[in-house]
Amino acid sequence: MRKKAPDDLRGTPEFAEFYSGLDGASYLYKLIRNGLDVLRENMEAGEKVEKRKWPRIYVRRYGITNLFRLDLDRNYRLTYTIIADGLKKVVCVLEVMDHKTYNRRFGYD
Repeated sequence: MRKKAPDDLRGTPEFAEFYSGLDGASYLYKLIRNGLDVLRENMEAGEKVEKRKWPRIYVRRYGITNLFRLDLDRNYRLTYTIIADGLKKVVCVLEVMDHKTYNRRFGYD
């Protein structure tokens, strides 16, 4: 599979606030940074989530038309969407959460 680099990588305001509030030396900060580096190289690095499994909050709040999940490690998940902005493809990070929160958000509990 060919790597497809996005033209830009952004985060929602909620993600930006969460990420900027982390200690730069913390495990979670480094884990997220590595995940973002992976997405900068290949916007399709995550696993595509079936539409019927999308949390309603993502559809209501962000109006997503696709959803991906990137496993950061055994316990943390990053969700993102790819937005076509004119001819540009932009990765927008929605949220980072632990596995337990992910299961609740996606209705697996």
